[in-house]
Amino acid sequence: MPTQPKKMKNLPSRAKKAKPYGNPKGAQKKDSARMRQMDAALTRYEKACRVAAARGEALAALAHRIRDAAVEKQAVHIIREMGKLQLLRDVVELRDAYAECAPGSLTPRLEALRLLPDAFLQWFETRFGLIPTGSFGNELELPVSRLRNYTCTFDMPADSSGLVRVRVVAAGWKRGDTVVIPPCVCLANQPKPVAPGDDHRAARRPSAIPPRIDEATSGDMS
Repeated sequence: MPTQPKKMKNLPSRAKKAKPYGNPKGAQKKDSARMRQMDAALTRYEKACRVAAARGEALAALAHRIRDAAVEKQAVHIIREMGKLQLLRDVVELRDAYAECAPGSLTPRLEALRLLPDAFLQWFETRFGLIPTGSFGNELELPVSRLRNYTCTFDMPADSSGLVRVRVVAAGWKRGDTVVIPPCVCLANQPKPVAPGDDHRAARRPSAIPPRIDEATSGDMS
């Protein structure tokens, strides 16, 4: 009898399994490295942008400070020149002179200029921050040591511990809390200065016009 063929056992296949194309693990590593490089480059770029923006802001702030310093220097120069020319004093005196005259009592040409002093005063304040200080004719009793805050038409008393009574003959000017042009004062026992508008009495009284700032006797401002 023919022999039955033996059943073959399930043996593992010797055929090589097909490997996938390339190296997946190696590709993943390369992709991961590229991502890290891109992240690092993006981080550096963002940091550079922040540094550039900060430096730009610092440069702009410096330019603003330089501009403000230049503007302030020019403003101080203009104020000093107006003080030397007595323009500030004359504008206040012109305002007070108009205040002494009733509206309509002057010639039409003068009446047309009645608002000019106030316009100048408003411009001084808006443009330079200047405000008049000290009213014409006001009498003050001050320690002698405080006379250095005023322009005096008289010699400083030898006794610095006493009091002295003075009268304001010209307004001063301050800018913020700083007095840039001190009020001009005379001794109160001197003849009262002529008020603006009292020109008819000028021939019988000493001149009310204070000396120029660079000619008057004054102490340092405290």
